[in-house]
Amino acid sequence: MNHRHVPDRSTFGSRVVTKVTAWVGWGPVIAVATLLVVAWSAGLLYVGGGLDNQPYQLILNSVTSIVTFLMVFVIQSAQNRDGRAMQAKLDVQSRVLSALARRMKLDDPDENLELIGLEEAPERHIQAYQHRVRSRGYVEGEE
Repeated sequence: MNHRHVPDRSTFGSRVVTKVTAWVGWGPVIAVATLLVVAWSAGLLYVGGGLDNQPYQLILNSVTSIVTFLMVFVIQSAQNRDGRAMQAKLDVQSRVLSALARRMKLDDPDENLELIGLEEAPERHIQAYQHRVRSRGYVEGEE
């Protein structure tokens, strides 16, 4: 089997986003975050005013708002990169399948090429194509 070395094409920013999303999704980090919230809640018993202590509540609300705000962008960046990479791979597969279909002299060898860039089409075009594909059904004996 041919094992080629794949060059590292990442940037500093993409490496940071990848590391952060992997780290915050790691079980122990989730457990620590949960313990911090539980400890903060238990701390209400020891501060004057309990649930009515505004500065105490403001600290947690501020920290969680800031972290949530930042994580939305980090996670969206990771999802965007993953989606674009997956789409590029699917586009290559569509081209290969079309070449194979042409070589095998199938009915519509360029049908797969119609799929390239479909993710950028308006929703109604995507739904129409999806309906067209699903309405054909399966050819008997194929799965």
